Amino acid sequence: MTRSRHLRPAAAACACALLLAGCGGKATTIDHVTLEKAIEISVAQQRHQIVLVACPKGIKAKKGVAFTCSAYTAAGKRYAFRVTGKDSKGNVHYVGLGAALPKP
Repeated sequence: MTRSRHLRPAAAACACALLLAGCGGKATTIDHVTLEKAIEISVAQQRHQIVLVACPKGIKAKKGVAFTCSAYTAAGKRYAFRVTGKDSKGNVHYVGLGAALPKP
């Protein structure tokens, strides 16, 4: 039996409190850099694999907001992570969606 090397949803699931960008009268956004690093660390700890993660910038921090981040392996495989806002403070939940995606 061979061992799967996919980033499984259960292995990559994590709830994470993020730092927020912006202050004062500006709309609060999710800090994409902090989120990217959190996903990279989760994958390294849970799957023992180094990935680089890219998340969209400027996502407003609010409950229910949903978007996708992409994790890239050294071999060029891309894995999607679904991110969902938990509140307007920038807390999010993210989960790996499993199988590798085709190259963009």
